[in-house]
Amino acid sequence: MNILAIDVGTSSARGILYDGEGRSQFIHPVTYSVYFPGENLVEQDSGDFDSAVAEICAAAAAWAKDRGQTVDALSLTAQRSSIIPVNKQGEPLRPAIMWQDKRNEGIAAALGPREKEIYALTGARINTVFSGTKMTWLRREEPEIYEKTYKICTIADYLTLKITGQFRTDHTYGSRSLLMNLKTRQWDRHLLDIFQVEQEKLCELVSPGTVIGTVTEDYARRTGLAVGIPLVSAG
Repeated sequence: MNILAIDVGTSSARGILYDGEGRSQFIHPVTYSVYFPGENLVEQDSGDFDSAVAEICAAAAAWAKDRGQTVDALSLTAQRSSIIPVNKQGEPLRPAIMWQDKRNEGIAAALGPREKEIYALTGARINTVFSGTKMTWLRREEPEIYEKTYKICTIADYLTLKITGQFRTDHTYGSRSLLMNLKTRQWDRHLLDIFQVEQEKLCELVSPGTVIGTVTEDYARRTGLAVGIPLVSAG
């Protein structure tokens, strides 16, 4: 069995193909760059992440095929607090707002008096990094995009959608949003009200280590991976 582990970071993505004994057989990195459209603004073209991961998958599939082997499973992890609003077809409606973007400073500051109740539910303190205040900013400052948004994805959620067609996320990404109750591991109604985000715009929560979906026919054609191989969320 060969497992392709993919890590999607801020400035690069890399894939490592491991055999069944955990030995590294093949490594393929891809670099990309964020851009800075204004003061405190940090964005990236979501297509950068998609094309990088597709390239990694295709390179690993080709390497394995040349040796009479196969890629038998995928494992995906990514940086956790950037957001990508997408429509029902999974098409991004704007560039990704990156985790280090600080356009939400005013919202985070205004929520300061409520930090104690937020901390009690989430185990995390208010800051500009976590995605909840970025979603609040999107609703207030770009209402026309928010209205068209079917799901607000993390980078991992967006890539999961590309690979499997599923709108799913895991608890580790939820825990970096200030919207998930740490005890129930579900989106919390009280927190959603505080941050003014509708639950239907968030992806389904599952446990890390879950088979979050399987490779679709479209993605198999695109990369050379086999249809139906599992994708595990490696939170």
